[in-house]
Amino acid sequence: MKYLNILIISFLICCGKQKGVKEIISTADALVIEKELNNPIPSPPTLIYMMDKSGYIHLTDYQELKSLYTIKYKTRFMPLSKFLYLTVNQYYKLEKTDFSETSNCKVSPVIEETYRNTNIDVFTNKYCYRTKHKGKDMLGLSMKNLSTCEIKTITYYFFQNRFRIVYDDYHNDYYFIKNENIR
Repeated sequence: MKYLNILIISFLICCGKQKGVKEIISTADALVIEKELNNPIPSPPTLIYMMDKSGYIHLTDYQELKSLYTIKYKTRFMPLSKFLYLTVNQYYKLEKTDFSETSNCKVSPVIEETYRNTNIDVFTNKYCYRTKHKGKDMLGLSMKNLSTCEIKTITYYFFQNRFRIVYDDYHNDYYFIKNENIR
């Protein structure tokens, strides 16, 4: 059984991601996150963009994934760190009903085509502008003429490329910060 699990994980890792996209969290990161989730003093939530099996984009966090794991996936994935590693990196996609807030946004075919047929630099130049905030380089999302689902698709792809997403609810703006450590 142990070897079957290793074989399945290896297959998912080879086939589950777009070529050239780094993992969002490593297995070592997943272990640290699991430890932090078991800490009685919770860490601030880290927003995670995920696509379900049906192509809907969801916004979640590690605490929600831990709850889902405990309720539904504990017997299938042991330990929690394995579940986090596989789901956050999208090697295993969850059902739409697994998320607490259902999404009505599927991946935009136009945005997806642009993403698949270009590199992240071209994608960035098409949908973002460069800015600074408190001395930090950031990318601002050019939201003019974009639908809600197109915005969610763009933020999903930036998350997949290890950018931290910052939402400014006062100005209704999204910003992306390149971050190698997404934990």
